[in-house]
Amino acid sequence: MSVKEQVDVYRQTLHALIPCLDRKAAIRINKLRRLSIIGFSIVGAVGFGGYGIAYLIGQFNIITAAIVVVITTGVYLTTAAYLMRKWSIEWNQNLNR
Repeated sequence: MSVKEQVDVYRQTLHALIPCLDRKAAIRINKLRRLSIIGFSIVGAVGFGGYGIAYLIGQFNIITAAIVVVITTGVYLTTAAYLMRKWSIEWNQNLNR
């Protein structure tokens, strides 16, 4: 985004909850790199960690895999919504200075 303008905090938060629009919202406030790093970290820690634990205890099946996917998605979406709201408020405050 070449023009710096205020963003709607509620719309940014809503976009963070919708796949593919989270990237658009992050680009608007120049936080795409941070959101990507945090997203990959969550998927790596929660997702692969959950799969690894399920494999080690011998309970690895499709139901367990689906549960890990749901938990990973829930953790990412809540984290992304919180951070997008926080970053959007900071973006608007910095523009008002």
